[in-house]
Amino acid sequence: MASNTKNVKLGVCRVYFGDKEEDLGYTKGGVDVSIATETHEVTVDQLGNTPINEYITARTAEVTVPLAETTLENAVKIMPGAQLLTDAEDTTKRYVDVPTGTGLSLMDYAQRLRLHPIANADDNREDDLIIYRAATPGQMDYSYNLDEERIFSCTFKAYPSEDGKLFAMGDVTAMASGQTPPDEGSENFNPAATYTTPVNNVFAAILHDASETVADENICTDYAVSAKSDGGKQVKVEITANDLVNHENGQNRLGHWVGFALVAPDGVDGFKYAKGAEATLGGVNALEDNVYNGEQGFTMYVDHTENGMADVVIQLQWTKGGEDEGDLTYYVIDTSKVVNA
Repeated sequence: MASNTKNVKLGVCRVYFGDKEEDLGYTKGGVDVSIATETHEVTVDQLGNTPINEYITARTAEVTVPLAETTLENAVKIMPGAQLLTDAEDTTKRYVDVPTGTGLSLMDYAQRLRLHPIANADDNREDDLIIYRAATPGQMDYSYNLDEERIFSCTFKAYPSEDGKLFAMGDVTAMASGQTPPDEGSENFNPAATYTTPVNNVFAAILHDASETVADENICTDYAVSAKSDGGKQVKVEITANDLVNHENGQNRLGHWVGFALVAPDGVDGFKYAKGAEATLGGVNALEDNVYNGEQGFTMYVDHTENGMADVVIQLQWTKGGEDEGDLTYYVIDTSKVVNA
């Protein structure tokens, strides 16, 4: 390729994090990317210390983001286990509760991270950097000084996806010859879809406090789930609940948990799923027990917060004998009608 001065680029970027790609806002001091590769040199006695080959043993990626918008919402996003709590009567009163976090798995909090140069139009992703699974342990270094901005300086570490992908550079929506989209050739997820067709096989997931502190019947009131499809492979799941209290889920994580359940179709014995419309499906999972009326199937829970968790997208693919069975379905979880206690 011939040299081109236009390929020498400068500029800052926007930082998007999460399945919904929420903009983390302004930064101060520059976003730093660090990619490292470890290798093992192969030697033999006859050639001394001269390497005869070299193998890659590890590759890592980290992104350091100095957040200038030190909001409570951003604090929750970068502090695993933190909860944003709002006064029931005066919603202007809010605070973030932060646990010790001992034993938390960062993989449970890992989400998509995308860096997009602001010099590029929104639809020009040629220079984007995407980490498929990124998480930050929640470090914060900031001070209250007269002549300095407060900064949340956090480092996101990349974790590999189920198929071994660590990160990508460029426009990941590009399709090489012979490739097909995740739903095997039909149109990709449509965020502007209209949902009008009632769906009857989506149920409210069982709520239970793993700490046994809150009785099941006291977790919330008016708990219900309704669903409608777009007539194709997208289903909007609307969850309703009032007076929802903090309780521990099966992984002993405290939150305002609600969810939906699907009974497995006849003949299937497993499922694959992913969080996010563009995420890669994970490996095959065995059917979950007692998801609804003693039946096996699939459940998905989300932690509702006062700032909302509407339109979280879940991809689900049923399997039989390890092979795909039926079509991939996108479930769009809407918790905008959930009210915390």
